[in-house]
Amino acid sequence: MTPVADGPASPAPTPTEPPSDAAQHNPTTHPPSRPSWRCENCGKPWPCEQRREELLAEFRRDRLALLLYLAAHLVDAVDDFQEHGTDVAPDLYGRFMGWARRHPAGTADSDRP
Repeated sequence: MTPVADGPASPAPTPTEPPSDAAQHNPTTHPPSRPSWRCENCGKPWPCEQRREELLAEFRRDRLALLLYLAAHLVDAVDDFQEHGTDVAPDLYGRFMGWARRHPAGTADSDRP
């Protein structure tokens, strides 16, 4: 005989509904424009400085999640550059990942001495 728990069971998150402890991605005014991977707002290579600042703040408590988020975008950028006949930019790794690895958790360039 299986014991019955008191009260209704908590519903499991659906694929479209992230768990409550998942990082929440805030809307930005500096999204990438694909397939060029330039910022839609300022036209600089994405992630531009403003978006980097936003990402550091958004993922301030979870550097690994930030790196995974950026790695997924890096893969998409490589695919876009190859699919659209553009040579892969020489330093996509540095552009997407290197800056985030150089920053101490939770700090931006402006916070550093």
